[in-house]
Amino acid sequence: MEKRGDHCVAGLVMMKMILLSAALALCVPSAVAADTYVQDFGSGLHGDGFVEALATPPDDPWQARVEDGVYVLENADARGAVRYFDFRRVRPDGAEALQVEASVEVGGDLAGEAAAAGLLARYDPQTRTYYAFVRTAHGVALYKRDQDGFSRLVNLEGPVRAGDGPVTLTVSLTPQGTRLLVEGHPIGTISSADITGGRFGIVAIDRGTFRFDDFTVTTR
Repeated sequence: MEKRGDHCVAGLVMMKMILLSAALALCVPSAVAADTYVQDFGSGLHGDGFVEALATPPDDPWQARVEDGVYVLENADARGAVRYFDFRRVRPDGAEALQVEASVEVGGDLAGEAAAAGLLARYDPQTRTYYAFVRTAHGVALYKRDQDGFSRLVNLEGPVRAGDGPVTLTVSLTPQGTRLLVEGHPIGTISSADITGGRFGIVAIDRGTFRFDDFTVTTR
């Protein structure tokens, strides 16, 4: 039901502010009730298609496990690698559910120079384009993967630091675009004509031991 992907970081472009761009219309039928998927990893890598897809084979450079109720994704040697897992839910009528918000608690040891982990947003399984809203050693960052490759749009130092412990990141769809929040505090909204997919998930970048907990996705 879910897919796993990876590629290499290329063409990092640093900016010092969140880009506010043109509004992106979001039509959510009011008659469709919201439903929130919650994964606390209490049952390990068992229970549903999404969590089972988080397992990794023994020869993979990324190694996954559940430790004390936390999903751990570790990359010791693959410099610049990216690994993501996307979430998919189908409604009773057979249509894919509209994903409107996701959050995850993320922490760990960010060993690589570009190490980061957090949320996959607006993922399109056909084009493999997406945003990655992630925690870094010095704050948070927003990456974009489009047809031109993988680049960093925003590097915002200060909201969190490496020693602050786990931090909750949230992304939500609004009429203005994709809203980014750290510990419930909004830090900006971004939209792009190139990133219009409908799935959320989790993502890790570069080398480190990345820890994820309480992953949620709200659908309609």
